[in-house]
Amino acid sequence: MGKLYTLLLFLLAPNLQAHAQALSLDQLLYLRGKDVDAVNSYLSPKGWVFHDAAEESQSQYGTSTWAHTKQLYSGRAKSFVKLLAAEGYYSQVSYQTSSKVYYEAIRAKILAYKMVKVSAVAKDGYITTVYLGSNYQVETRLSTDSDTSLPVYSVHVAKKLPQGFMPAPPESTAEEETETEEETVSEVQPTLDLAESSLASEEVLMDSQVQHYK
Repeated sequence: MGKLYTLLLFLLAPNLQAHAQALSLDQLLYLRGKDVDAVNSYLSPKGWVFHDAAEESQSQYGTSTWAHTKQLYSGRAKSFVKLLAAEGYYSQVSYQTSSKVYYEAIRAKILAYKMVKVSAVAKDGYITTVYLGSNYQVETRLSTDSDTSLPVYSVHVAKKLPQGFMPAPPESTAEEETETEEETVSEVQPTLDLAESSLASEEVLMDSQVQHYK
């Protein structure tokens, strides 16, 4: 019996490891509200490894990136998670995967939560769709890997901005171009503008690093 149990674990291990890279919309919403240490503690037991980090600047979020099923030398992986954080601003989180199944599961949850589709645009090699819920804005994006021509699926989660907020960059100066939401209500923190700082910016996860399933 013990040998059979061990054999089953051995056979199931690759499947469990593969599914550990799958993140649901609820998990992304949870991670968005956590700091980098909490995100690392949550992802590490699931097989995610720290991949890269970039320091916050006056016009860009600081970023921390984790990879799942990462290749040793190429830097490619099956999936990536990126946490974007800036002092005084809401954090955001991006998830990129080569799995259509995981991506469609997130889109199904968006519909189940009755989030409203506010835009759908095909531009610069991407199909980008933006949804608004009562508290969050979710952006989904379909693109193509430049090396393999296979699809890459991305999801970006940000806090929904209160209506009437005017964009202004963090620690803004006249030279900066990145837009943010200006804080006008003490109970609500500001956040960088999604269109400038999420999947549309150079801070997004690189499509070329996503390794596809055969």
